[in-house]
Amino acid sequence: MLDVPHAPRSQDLNGIQLAEWGAHDAERDFSTWPPALAAEVSRQFGHHPWRASCDDDRRGADHRRFAEELVRAIGEKERLTRHFLDRDDWDFLAQVFTEAHCAGHQCWHLTDPAHPRHDPAEGAQAGDPIGKVYEALDGALGRLLPALEEDALVLILAGHGMGASFGAQHLLDQVLLRLGVAAPPLASARPPSTKARVLGALRPLWRLLPASLRANLDQQRRRARRRLNDRRPAHHRSIDPARSQCFLVENTPAHGAIRVNLRGREPQGLIEPGADFERFCAMLERDLMDLTAVPSGRPLVKRVIRRDRTYPGPMSERLPDLFVEWNHEVGVTEIGSDKIGRIAGQNHHCRTGDHRPEGLFIALGPGLPAGEIGRAVSILDFAPTIARLLEVELPETEGHVIAEITEAVLSVSPPVGQET
Repeated sequence: MLDVPHAPRSQDLNGIQLAEWGAHDAERDFSTWPPALAAEVSRQFGHHPWRASCDDDRRGADHRRFAEELVRAIGEKERLTRHFLDRDDWDFLAQVFTEAHCAGHQCWHLTDPAHPRHDPAEGAQAGDPIGKVYEALDGALGRLLPALEEDALVLILAGHGMGASFGAQHLLDQVLLRLGVAAPPLASARPPSTKARVLGALRPLWRLLPASLRANLDQQRRRARRRLNDRRPAHHRSIDPARSQCFLVENTPAHGAIRVNLRGREPQGLIEPGADFERFCAMLERDLMDLTAVPSGRPLVKRVIRRDRTYPGPMSERLPDLFVEWNHEVGVTEIGSDKIGRIAGQNHHCRTGDHRPEGLFIALGPGLPAGEIGRAVSILDFAPTIARLLEVELPETEGHVIAEITEAVLSVSPPVGQET
């Protein structure tokens, strides 16, 4: 198991595992099973260039260097994969390349002319980072496949798609305030923070530097500002949850996340459970669905998803109550509705691309015919499919076996561990 994202290290695995050697947005330190394997990997392959978050504010030349590092990382991951392929006769091997994910998040505006932040000159300077990363990934796969045994089943999976990141996530706190369902924090007489004073003192010194030196130091300056600035999201400073009927919860830009200040659940709940909760959610859903982009008038929200109707389970209460699915076909700099009037604001988040629900998978192996499967397959279906081929019990799964794969493969090849 090589670099499956967000997968904690297993214990007593009948095999090996690399956890977060080269997985983007790593949450833990690099570790392995068996533990002694970590030293061998570090000695032979060093460290992945983008093991931590790939998020950063970049300009054209910075994007070019970023892509070069991702391409180098793909080469190292190919080398590492080949090393372990040759090491043993595996029943199952998984390797995840996350470099394309990073490129899609950070560089989409360089490729998409419809993106509000698209600049042809910057795109030319960057040199098509997404294209270069995908070419490198395609080449790595092309070189790894011949190293497999002829009867191996190969699954190539892109768990989700990528597209332009529009939406109005950056304005959602102001929408809730305008609707009157959220309240701002009470005025505070606190003096400016030490960080604010440091920034104020450094600003005049920056202006005294020669223009050429400022250009060379611009990226380092922006990184330092992010470290010194208040790192909390804007809505933490604009909304007081205790005084609000609802408040925002951290989520990806693809979906806004709202939690109702429910009495008996939240420390200072204001909305009663039951009928009041239902009425509040229905009203807020209508008001959000009325939002449009200005001046086009195109709908801004595709749908509002109720958590309790979509994600059942014992841990469901920990999730937000409402998810706002933005219409990512609409570039947003100004929004409006009859209730909120107009709100303007530019999205400056460094991720200009974001997830799409539709992914892609390719299966090749013994007994599999050429052609398309002809239906949508859930991401949840791959675990039970792999378990069926390995003759492993997988209890409590919501997915279903992909019969088009298992029946074709098992018709010509017995399950792992069984002889013909």
